[in-house]
Amino acid sequence: MKKLLVFIFAVLFAVGCASKESSTSPVLAKVDGEKITEKDFMKKLSRMPEWATRRFQSDEGKKTFLEELIKEELLYQEAKRMRLHKDSEYENRIEEFRKMSLISLLLKKEIEEKIK
Repeated sequence: MKKLLVFIFAVLFAVGCASKESSTSPVLAKVDGEKITEKDFMKKLSRMPEWATRRFQSDEGKKTFLEELIKEELLYQEAKRMRLHKDSEYENRIEEFRKMSLISLLLKKEIEEKIK
């Protein structure tokens, strides 16, 4: 269960890191002033595993994915409104994620160097 929560948190964090700014990309939705652009949509979709992206290939699937992005933005805005980004549990999770990300990056670089 803990691994599942960590995976979900990592996916949400990665998805949340996508840029909200894009002057040339069409706006697909606005959520309380925050834009979700086509570029954001495609970037978030590309970060998903291949088996998951198959679900969102059709027009109906794309609509469903956009609805999920809107829900995610609403949840994010509510969490910020509640000031959860200042919560110590959140800060601890971010620190743990940073550590694991650095370790992962180090291992990836070491493996790439050995392959060369």
